[in-house]
Amino acid sequence: MNLSKVITKTGLSNTEVANHLFPSNRHPYHALNRVINGISKLDVDQAKILAELANISINELYSGVWKHETVENVHIFKRDNFEARLNTQTWVTTVRKSNSLIHDAILHGGSITLSEYIASIEKIIEKCK
Repeated sequence: MNLSKVITKTGLSNTEVANHLFPSNRHPYHALNRVINGISKLDVDQAKILAELANISINELYSGVWKHETVENVHIFKRDNFEARLNTQTWVTTVRKSNSLIHDAILHGGSITLSEYIASIEKIIEKCK
């Protein structure tokens, strides 16, 4: 997600977004800048807050990069000719390029943000390019 682009596109101010995403932080504007500069990442709850604040779907936050859908217990992420499937019962992620399997394993052992998960998928994709 390009947070700066989302903020600009929706007409929100950085201060407004910072105060909503980091309400308990003593320096919300600095926390937001850390996310914008790639030093930190938003968690799933913050992505939901941002989507509500911007009046867009979570999918739209990541539009142009990954498309998302859920079928039963599987989250499906698609970009170009790549597809990643996360089974929420087994936590196994499969990644395919043009229907050819390139990865089939658990990507993480503990809690992980959506941004970190997407970054893990992107690293797998980069290795096969």
